[in-house]
Amino acid sequence: MTGTGVIISKEGNLVQIRVQPGLQCVNCKACMWKENEPFIINARNTTEAKVGEAVLYEVKPRFVLGYSALIFIFPILSILLGYYAGITWLPQPETLKEGYGVLGGMVGFAFALFLIWLYDKKWAKGKETMTRVLGRVSEVNYQGAICNE
Repeated sequence: MTGTGVIISKEGNLVQIRVQPGLQCVNCKACMWKENEPFIINARNTTEAKVGEAVLYEVKPRFVLGYSALIFIFPILSILLGYYAGITWLPQPETLKEGYGVLGGMVGFAFALFLIWLYDKKWAKGKETMTRVLGRVSEVNYQGAICNE
């Protein structure tokens, strides 16, 4: 996926890009917290683009799929595993089995959220950034962009 934005800060070869949602964001909304408001993304600057310049950026598809699985599929699997653990491994009377299953599902979900938070805050630091700057933008419109690099 590619898009355009403006570099708002630069530290070494890492930049922060302010992105205004466009047509490519209509059905996705993965990056946005509030609809139709600009959002900030971090990217690796592979060009000599400077703060204040409009740039074309690329998000690698494998990262989008990987993070989608981490955020959406992992918690569901954790809930199911927690439910199974609650009804199978905890010794309880037959009447409380369902309750322990629900409790196990909640614990599994909380554990999944904790692992996602831990991954985001601790383990993902220093890893390859999923977005990179492709070049400066010479003409921007909502259909795409033309790079002059």
